[in-house]
Amino acid sequence: MRILVVGGTGFVGGAIARALRDRGHEVTVYHRGSTAAAPGVRDRCSPDAGIPVLRFPADLRPEIVVHAVPVGEADARAAMDAFRSIARRMIAISSGDVYRAYGALLGNEESAPGALVETSPLRQREYPYGRGPIDTRWGPLRDYEKLHVERAVLGDPLLPGTVLRLGKVYGPGDDALTPWLAALRQARAVRIRPQWRWTHVYVEDVGQAVAVVVENDAAAGRVYNVGERVSPTQLGRLELLARVARLPVAFDPEPGTAPDLVLDSTRIREELRFTDTPAEDALAKMVDRG
Repeated sequence: MRILVVGGTGFVGGAIARALRDRGHEVTVYHRGSTAAAPGVRDRCSPDAGIPVLRFPADLRPEIVVHAVPVGEADARAAMDAFRSIARRMIAISSGDVYRAYGALLGNEESAPGALVETSPLRQREYPYGRGPIDTRWGPLRDYEKLHVERAVLGDPLLPGTVLRLGKVYGPGDDALTPWLAALRQARAVRIRPQWRWTHVYVEDVGQAVAVVVENDAAAGRVYNVGERVSPTQLGRLELLARVARLPVAFDPEPGTAPDLVLDSTRIREELRFTDTPAEDALAKMVDRG
């Protein structure tokens, strides 16, 4: 299939583009040029592809669009408008931060304990929409809100959408476990909440999740959590990383407690046969490349 990946060169987007390429799809990535496109994919570079992406070349004719970097209502609607009469499906990357449990983690809302399924309550208190800017991994942004992305993508009768809510993405060069590994190698303590659970997902598994959605039209109109099958405590994750790296564990516990942010990914496993990389194998790849 002809697939356009918007933002298909970064940490997550690059993994998506590679996975689709490896499964034989004709992949085009649309990006601003700060990171090189993967070999074997078509490269469309433009200053208009800076986040938020609000403009698209008129000659792009994808069958399926995968938006790897939507941040709010404006860019999500811009993509839907640009491809509504061209593509047959839109797939948008969202986040577990849409759940009310994340609001509870921030101390803004109350939420019941337990694993989160796709029908679990969503946040009622939004990010400062229309104000800001706020700091994100893409730099300071106005109007960041994945809730608005999801509303724009889902429910359009002319361009069916699918939303993937990701856990914390990790892999070589990430912003969480890579610093942990560096600290362990330098015999420094890692600051953690020992008993806190936060669902993670290996970056290459995000690519595989997108691929199974792309290849199954029954995924249209659906929302899927994407994450590891079992989420260990932070101490358990640190201990596994240390064991894989053959390093001693040293940690500094943060005071207090925090509500867990555990995503149940049963739906995508049962409906689309998604499988994740065993954590030990994924961490070993991180250690080897780091």
